[in-house]
Amino acid sequence: MGEQAQIHVMRVEKNVAYGKVIERLLTSKHRIDSVCEVSLACGGCPLIMLDDDGQAAVKRKIVEDQVKFHQLDVAVREVVRAPQRYHMRNKVAVPLQHNPFKMGFYRLHSHDIVEFETCYVQTHTQNATLQCIREYPHKTELVDVKHVVLKENHNQTQMIVGLVVSSLVHIQNSKLIEVLSALDWVVGVVAHVNTSGGNAIFKGYDVVLWGSNSIIDVLGGLRF
Repeated sequence: MGEQAQIHVMRVEKNVAYGKVIERLLTSKHRIDSVCEVSLACGGCPLIMLDDDGQAAVKRKIVEDQVKFHQLDVAVREVVRAPQRYHMRNKVAVPLQHNPFKMGFYRLHSHDIVEFETCYVQTHTQNATLQCIREYPHKTELVDVKHVVLKENHNQTQMIVGLVVSSLVHIQNSKLIEVLSALDWVVGVVAHVNTSGGNAIFKGYDVVLWGSNSIIDVLGGLRF
């Protein structure tokens, strides 16, 4: 993106080095002010400080690098941009921490959770759903929840709330299910039981706690 900076090199590996910016010497024309107050710490949207052209260029370069690395004979086309810059993701996975309770995105390159009040890449319905969970007073009922995964259709009228849990013991009788089912856009609350100790979110089986385990969406005139 044409930036130059003074860097403190913290770790050097065979093909990559990691460092911390001490001072930015030259600023890219694509850099803009971030609307999010935690974006410098949060790893949820590391490109939010770039304008649309800058984001498209970086995303295309990431794909080009992977194509080159895997020696594929593939032409990488221009990035098709979303019609809106903010509040456009239709799926989000948010990790939880307990004792003390925290819910947010991981700090870049770590498992430290950075909390937020409003996420500007999530939809308004996703933010409202997470706020219900954040404000739920009986946190002991949530001790087995590792991630909250939200999936909704493009016009934000149907959403599945997924609760990735290590056990069903506490969550299956939680009043949180009733709270979530009262939201107009929620059509189902599903527990995904994952007893593995790794980083994989989905590595188990689903149990429908309320409602449906599917949503209906229309894309390009086709109904899914």
